[in-house]
Formats: sequence, C-alpha cells, structure tokens
Amino acid sequence: MYIVRDAQKKKKYLLKGTTDEYTDDEVYAQMCTESYDRVQETRKFKSAQTREEMKKLLGLGYSFCPSEGMLVDYYLKKKIMDELIDYCLIEEVDNVYAIHPQDLAGMSQVQYFFTSHPFELQSTDVKGRWIAGVKEDIVFKDVKVGFKQTVDYCEGNHKIGYNITEYQLCSLPENPKNGLWFICKLNMDGISVDELN
Repeated sequence: MYIVRDAQKKKKYLLKGTTDEYTDDEVYAQMCTESYDRVQETRKFKSAQTREEMKKLLGLGYSFCPSEGMLVDYYLKKKIMDELIDYCLIEEVDNVYAIHPQDLAGMSQVQYFFTSHPFELQSTDVKGRWIAGVKEDIVFKDVKVGFKQTVDYCEGNHKIGYNITEYQLCSLPENPKNGLWFICKLNMDGISVDELN
C-alpha cells in the first residue's frame, strides 16, 4: 500500500518506488502503487526464470566464483535493495543452519545461498551443531564493505567436512527495501561430489 503523511493538514501520498515524490491525488498514488507492484512481481519471476535457464545453459563446466568484495558490495547490497541481479545463481534459503549441509549440497564443492537468518539467530533442527569462528573484515576497493565469519558443522565432537562462510554488510544502505539478508557460502572440504550421490 501507499504511505500517507500529514503535511499542513493535507494528505500526501508517497509514490511507491520513490523516496521523495508525493502527490495529493490518492487515485494516482494507488495506480502508481499497483504499477510498481506489477513490475516487481515481473522482475522476480524473470529473475527466477533466468536462474533456471542459466543452470541449464551453463551445465557442469560453469564455476561461479565471485570475490568476497563482489559478493557483499554487489550481490548482497542489490538483494537488500530489492534490485534485479542479472544472471544470479545464488539460491534463496530461509535458514541454512536449520538444514543438514548434505541436503544443501549441490553438484559442486561450493554453493551460495541468500538467507534471512544469520548464525546468531540459528535454531537448528539437524543432528549436528554449528560452531562459529571469529569475524573478519571484508575490504573492497580499499573500503571496508562488510564482515565474514566461518562456521564449521560438527557431529559429536568432530568436524565432518562442511563449513559455511557467512557474509554481511557492515552497514545497511539507506531505505532497504527487502529487509536484512546475508550470503552463506557452503564449502565441502575434502568431500567429493560423488560421495553425495
């Protein structure tokens, strides 16, 4: 819905998709809102379609390996701002820590996920547990853009070869439109893809 604010006892309606454009015309504001919502739904649908098409086209020989700075400053920032990310193969998983890492593993040694549940808020339903390491800064183009933290998966008292590197922005952009998100990079150290099948 559109947002109403009171200015000099006249209703002003925010034009959705903008940060500072208002109108007195409620019908026009409603039309803008509906148009904006349609565009957003179309973009999300096309993004999902593109992701599936890209997987089919690229096949097993493709390797997605962005730098840590690019992960945070481009992919994560665009996700939080709800901007279209061209050719993005990062899957969205509500809470990666609540799923056994073997169930998250795909056809490569490394998998990337967007998640809205950071390690600090984990509520795990799996038989093992996640143990976190220290946070480290991520610097991109000589500017600190975020943090990373490696989290190891253990069953009993043993690490079993899975770990997640969790990436987050050091500060949220102004007016985040899509809430708070994180990127998790699942690594399968010493586990061959054949062992997963």
